[in-house]
Amino acid sequence: MSAEWSLVPDAFRDLARTEDGALPWTGCCLIYDRAYHNAGGATDPDESYEARLRADEALRACVIRTGEARTAEAA
Repeated sequence: MSAEWSLVPDAFRDLARTEDGALPWTGCCLIYDRAYHNAGGATDPDESYEARLRADEALRACVIRTGEARTAEAA
């Protein structure tokens, strides 16, 4: 997925300039990838599912916070 997102700054030059070539929620994605992959150190399928669900929810919250902060900055 990151490879595809890396094409976005090429297509949207203004985004590339304001974000130094990175997408605003890149940090959210990196944290998510680590949390999802690790699954909280789960040792059984139920724990793994719950840990990954928490990672999904944290990603959603991070993207929302980032969007809200960027909106406030742009205003």
